[in-house]
Amino acid sequence: LEEVGLYSAIFQLSALISVVAASFNAAWIPWLFEQLKKDEHNARLFIVKLSYALKAGFIVLASIFAVALPILIKIMLTEDYISSSYLGYFFIVGFLFQALYFIVVPYIFYTERTKFLSIYSTIAAVLNLSLNIILIPRYGLTGAALSTCVAWAMLYLLTFRCSVKLYKMPWQL
Repeated sequence: LEEVGLYSAIFQLSALISVVAASFNAAWIPWLFEQLKKDEHNARLFIVKLSYALKAGFIVLASIFAVALPILIKIMLTEDYISSSYLGYFFIVGFLFQALYFIVVPYIFYTERTKFLSIYSTIAAVLNLSLNIILIPRYGLTGAALSTCVAWAMLYLLTFRCSVKLYKMPWQL
């Protein structure tokens, strides 16, 4: 129970990045759909440049959050959690991949080919479960945190690959 409490507390604190990413997503999708409706090369080029800037911004945000994590743990939790702060770095990277996912997933929604998302989400969930079964007995909380991070990375990579194929954008500037 103590380990689950440590894991949950660090996870919740790290999930602040997820809150920022979800808020961004709520504004991004309607704006992106409006731009895609224009079906203009200049609009698409602007979207791609903005997407790269957003990805860089999320990487910077995650980096800042990673540096600030020990301070946030001291402020928001207790000293007992400091020894488990390393878990937060796995969660931060995982939530970074979630944020990157939010940048590319709307193309799949726009093309109305969401069946791919159910397939990719299932793949990520099975991967997460499989890695948990393999890694938790050997690495404990670290294995669980790593599994979550890898699953989000896989979901992002599959979704990005799919969105590039389904909706042509000038990704190679």
